[in-house]
Amino acid sequence: MKTLKISKKVPLAIVVASVLATVVTGALAYFKAAEELRLEAEQKLVALGNAKTLFIKSYLDSIHQDLATQAANPLIKQAVGRFSEAWREMGNDAGAILQKQYITDNPNPAGKKHQLDAAPSGTPYDKAHAAYHPWLREFMTERGYYDIFLFDPQGDLVYTVFKEPDFATNLLTGQWRDTDLSKAFQAAMKSAPGTESFFDFNAYAPSDGAPASFISTAIRDDNGAIIGVLAFQMPIGRINRIMQSAAGMGQSGETYLVGPDKLMRSD
Repeated sequence: MKTLKISKKVPLAIVVASVLATVVTGALAYFKAAEELRLEAEQKLVALGNAKTLFIKSYLDSIHQDLATQAANPLIKQAVGRFSEAWREMGNDAGAILQKQYITDNPNPAGKKHQLDAAPSGTPYDKAHAAYHPWLREFMTERGYYDIFLFDPQGDLVYTVFKEPDFATNLLTGQWRDTDLSKAFQAAMKSAPGTESFFDFNAYAPSDGAPASFISTAIRDDNGAIIGVLAFQMPIGRINRIMQSAAGMGQSGETYLVGPDKLMRSD
């Protein structure tokens, strides 16, 4: 059996060592580059997550500001006073009368009942509605809310922009007494001045079961007495638009909003 001479073994060993060194160096470079890419991707995702968080916080802060500003707005105080007074003047059938005028007999189709400025009967309620509804409707549309509610202190929902089945009902004793809107009203009535009550997204039956979140606060007169409650209904659409934006995440990147109960808040 032939053996390699020392003169041939040495070059062969050098070649093998060089190949191994090259392979090891390449492998180390590959793993280092892969790790750097992974860290870069993680940092990018963290940055995107923080940006989404800031967007959501900014959105919620703007809602809190809207609610506080409007609850202190003299126009809102006048509106809840006039609607409440007109409600009382209509007697025990106020709810049924207003639902007939503003929902059943409303010439606009479902989903567009808010386009009616006022019923034609000319009652004090209709005059109040004609005075305040166009402005509240415009505010709701511009700020992206689903609906705006005004309650009297007894729980009567004396005004809504959108005119869904909860309009002109009592949220303490009526059909919708177990909903989050009822809870929002009750929380506002018990809250300290200048505070808001927030209720997380949940299915809301009067809106055909669509996910809705509510935020509410008490409306007070100059002496600090509660004269009503103002509430906003927030749809999931605005949050979906923020979360579903894929800018900076490539073709497969997605972000989701998850609540403390581990349930999704965005589609």
